[in-house]
Amino acid sequence: MASTTGTRPILALDVDDVLNPRNTHVASRAEAAGLPPYKHHLYTGPTPTGDVVNGEVLLNPAHGAWLRDVADAGVEIVWATSWGATANACICPVFGLPELPVIPISLYDSTITWGRVGKFGAVCKYIGDRPLVWVDNAFGGKDLIWAEDRTAGGIATLIVHVDPAYALTLDDIASVDTWLDALRARAAW
Repeated sequence: MASTTGTRPILALDVDDVLNPRNTHVASRAEAAGLPPYKHHLYTGPTPTGDVVNGEVLLNPAHGAWLRDVADAGVEIVWATSWGATANACICPVFGLPELPVIPISLYDSTITWGRVGKFGAVCKYIGDRPLVWVDNAFGGKDLIWAEDRTAGGIATLIVHVDPAYALTLDDIASVDTWLDALRARAAW
């Protein structure tokens, strides 16, 4: 069994349908479930391809506060999103976060097989043997089995499958916090 004692965990984080609900109906449902109101933020700047865009993103200040707490606890937060570096430019300033590492995501990864999220290969390459909590809305069934097998092999792994009908909820956040507390109790990082 591999040991990850003393290894800093990674939180791999998606944007669309996780932090940024695609419509105000989702934001309203999340607010009804206990989150504070989402706020509209305008972004003008480059995309990962270099094109300049003007757009709006819905963000919840509770998510920013939680991510700051996670970072302060020593967890490495990384973007696992097709937004690439645009997430740093658009979201980090709003959330009061420093620029975060970005896992390069290819939308057309031909090595991915049925039953896996398209970013699986890129995330696996980035994390190596480090503990991982991965928060996304697009997992396949094989991703969950992979996480269970990885944990059984001694590398703590949690998949948090965010329901896009609600975006990131307080229950999702509690799952991550509980997992991090248990990991910290077993092996300090």
